[in-house]
Amino acid sequence: APPEGGGPPPNPAATAAVSRPAPSTGSLADRLSNAMGGAFSKKGSKRDKDPRTQDKQNRRLSVSGIAQGPQGDSNTTGTVTDKGQNEYLRFSALSNAGYEPDGHKKTNQDAFISFVEFGEPAVSVFGVFDGHGACGHHVSAYVRREIPRILDKELLKAESASARPNIDSVAKHFISVFERVNNALEADKSIDSSLSGTTAVSGIVLGRAGNRKIITANAGDSRIIIGYEEGGQLKAKELSEDQKPGTIFFSSCSLVRN
Repeated sequence: APPEGGGPPPNPAATAAVSRPAPSTGSLADRLSNAMGGAFSKKGSKRDKDPRTQDKQNRRLSVSGIAQGPQGDSNTTGTVTDKGQNEYLRFSALSNAGYEPDGHKKTNQDAFISFVEFGEPAVSVFGVFDGHGACGHHVSAYVRREIPRILDKELLKAESASARPNIDSVAKHFISVFERVNNALEADKSIDSSLSGTTAVSGIVLGRAGNRKIITANAGDSRIIIGYEEGGQLKAKELSEDQKPGTIFFSSCSLVRN
């Protein structure tokens, strides 16, 4: 949303009520077993060798997200916020870890990027990455780091200054960035992404006043929407298409003009 009258944005206030059940007083094995629906036996015995049983256990581990991220990494252990503005827009962002059924705080597997000026005041880049699986927080952190690193700042700067930006060129580059990050992640043996991953939905906002564009790209089922006023009513429009299991996408990019 553009600043009104050039002044600073209002201080948004967010409140959340979280009910925390009293932590279990049982052993660590008991708490893990309860949290994961029995994925671990209380005596620590060997798991069932049946692949179908093992798959169910892996899925429980994925849902519970017990794997902890790097110590001291606020992006995986709690609440992460950011806000800013320039002459074209202002933004705020928040990511917050949830809680296990027994009241223990989950690993925050979500990540985001928020560059109000990506090498140029008329270029902004935003994205949300919803990690899943036991190593989902490592995957989302990897994608958060790599997408801005690979994006071509010079290309985006040149197109933002053009009276007629070559949106096709930006879109093709954006898609190639997603593909390169995906391929690099699969080749990176330091992160086990066999049963873990992340959604990735991102938008590039570029152009001068009166000639602003939003180019979006996504993989997975996180979603970008835009709010607008029409006939005195606030409405919302989806700027990305969810990718669900069984849905096939080749390469897609959406554009919103002005």
